[in-house]
Amino acid sequence: MINFKDITGFDPFPFQAIRHDFTKQPVLVLNVPTGSGKTETYVANWILDLLSSPSTTPKRLIIQLPLRTLVDQTAKRVREMIERVELDISTHVLMGGQIEDEFVHDPDQPAVIVGTLDQILSRQLMRPYCASRWAAPLHFATTNSNVRIVVDETQLQDLGYPTAVRLQEFYEKMGGFYARELILCSATLNADPLKGFDYGVIEVSEEDKQHPVYKNKFGREKNLHLIGELKDDEFIKLVNKTHIPGTLTLVVVNTVKKAQAVYEGINGKKMLLHSRFRKGDRERIQANLYAKDMVLVSTQVVEAGVDIDCRTLISQICPFSSAVQRAGRAGRNGTYDDCDVYFVNTKQPLPYKEIDIHNTWSHLEKLPNFNISTILENQLKDRLSPCVLTQTDFVELLCDNRVRQVEPTIAPYVRQIDDANVFVAWREEPCVDMRLVQRHEICPVPLQDVVKNVKQGWVFNDQTEVWDLVKLDNRSSIEVGKVLVIDCKEGCYDTDIGWLSTSQTPVNELEPEATANGRFWSKSQPLDLQQHLEETRDFSNEIMDKTYLIDASIVESVSRAAYLHDIGKATDHFQWFIQGAAPQPGVLLAKGDKVARQHRVPGMRHEAHSAFAALQMDEDLLVTYLVMAHHGKIRTCFNGFSFVDEEDGRIHGIKTGDVVPLIPGVTDKAITVKVPKDMDFDWNDLYQAMLSQYGVFKLVSMEAIVRNSDVRSSRLHQEGDDIEE
Repeated sequence: MINFKDITGFDPFPFQAIRHDFTKQPVLVLNVPTGSGKTETYVANWILDLLSSPSTTPKRLIIQLPLRTLVDQTAKRVREMIERVELDISTHVLMGGQIEDEFVHDPDQPAVIVGTLDQILSRQLMRPYCASRWAAPLHFATTNSNVRIVVDETQLQDLGYPTAVRLQEFYEKMGGFYARELILCSATLNADPLKGFDYGVIEVSEEDKQHPVYKNKFGREKNLHLIGELKDDEFIKLVNKTHIPGTLTLVVVNTVKKAQAVYEGINGKKMLLHSRFRKGDRERIQANLYAKDMVLVSTQVVEAGVDIDCRTLISQICPFSSAVQRAGRAGRNGTYDDCDVYFVNTKQPLPYKEIDIHNTWSHLEKLPNFNISTILENQLKDRLSPCVLTQTDFVELLCDNRVRQVEPTIAPYVRQIDDANVFVAWREEPCVDMRLVQRHEICPVPLQDVVKNVKQGWVFNDQTEVWDLVKLDNRSSIEVGKVLVIDCKEGCYDTDIGWLSTSQTPVNELEPEATANGRFWSKSQPLDLQQHLEETRDFSNEIMDKTYLIDASIVESVSRAAYLHDIGKATDHFQWFIQGAAPQPGVLLAKGDKVARQHRVPGMRHEAHSAFAALQMDEDLLVTYLVMAHHGKIRTCFNGFSFVDEEDGRIHGIKTGDVVPLIPGVTDKAITVKVPKDMDFDWNDLYQAMLSQYGVFKLVSMEAIVRNSDVRSSRLHQEGDDIEE
């Protein structure tokens, strides 16, 4: 039988051996110091739960992290643990420039997803960053349901923490088919957002504190020094004066601009680490973090997950939780017999609130030294940004009405507006048809800094699939989370300093990585329509069986929807599209190798034809809805496209009187369809009825099952990965 040590390679602390019962308390607070093995705790215990209780343990472990710098190293640790016990569990990364989202098509397979808070939350809010809008239901379903979500380092998550709690509240209120569990990790958790929840707590016990390894890490006293406000040159003098040759000195300041200024003035061997580097430059720096004779200048990126052990820490004053995290890097592994911690006051609190740093300073003034264990027993609670997401706002995000004057945005629920990033890449001759940007090329930069310093750039248009030249006149010129390509001659970057808006030195364009996946269209083999419908139905039953969905009426409706989802492909219009100008008599295909570039009837959607036929067959309304929604393009209303209510009465290429021919073995006769307006029937009313009956989480989960069943059948008969239609 696999145990904790088998997975992690070491014996657990007492707190790590506790197995929380999520069936009784879906929310857990893991309140332990940084460096004590939080990652191993929640990963190992999820694996153990999955092995011992597969029917009640979520299939997916989602690790939501505040910083990109943490994602790769966390994913690496997860993979090492899984490989150690040789389990068939996949690991996926979600961050700007690296989107490994294959898991959305395998809801019945165990997986670990490691991502930044914006990538995770955008999917849970139906607006997935770096993904097709049409795939939003798949992302929504697989990140909200049948999941154990870990919000790690809550003190750095800003709005991500209270929004994650609010989403858990909605799920428990509206209900879902599967478990949704939430773990909140921090040594300095503010539990205010959890008011009203019955949640469990795992924290360090006296037995943990007496453990020799724990005592060596967290029980040692560090010399505390409080320094009044210093000018930049005085701050640099303090660093040069206190650095002890042969040791690591860590300098942590509150802004990238400050870090760059301090770095420039330091003598001797030095390194600079912050969030605004391209991947290759950041990795080069991180590979040398563990040198013992240098000064490392950084920002809050070292507050979480970075295993640095310094002799001397010099930090600007910051909120209390950040102060604890920063001080935790001094003497972290017992390398040094003595450690010094310096906090320097400042009257320029940005990016923090003045009251937060004032409270921290006042609290530290009462302490003779800095002992992590003692500090955590007498900690100061940080203030939190309130969550502004309401249930009405949340449900509105699920509507696909694209003709509204103002499209709902998720930015206020993910990050403070001043923290919102875009991703900048450099090309020597950017143009409309340039290759797609790859992960190693991009540098995250605050949106406001880009708009202030860059006049124009190129943004990829998902609809036209070409690059658009965009004038950056104001903040609304480009969306948060987008990739922006600028000319190498613009400068604004240095390989050792990172994003530097004042730099006019041309930036080198990076060569494409040989392993990167290019865009391509799949090549399908001809696939008989009846065979495809039967395969899709069978795959839906398989998914529901493996995910323990046992509600008989739901199983029947989802299976039926999967069986009927493509009956609209039997029409002459679609067969012309799929077989060519002269379809074979008596042959009905779901896929073909002679696909026309466009439909004979503009805007035709086969799923609409299928759903209108289902209405005439007197199918259950849930079945009809799932048939319509299975591509994610027509879900809640028709006016998301321009092909509606044209002069000849067509809706998505379909008009009353169109015929869906008999499909042998599937339907018993040809079906003459009517569009809803000729039936005194409103599609949005149907959606609202389904929403009221099942709730958003159950409804979208069913959509995802039908879609993924369709995908699995299609993949059996095609070369390549693109399954969009």
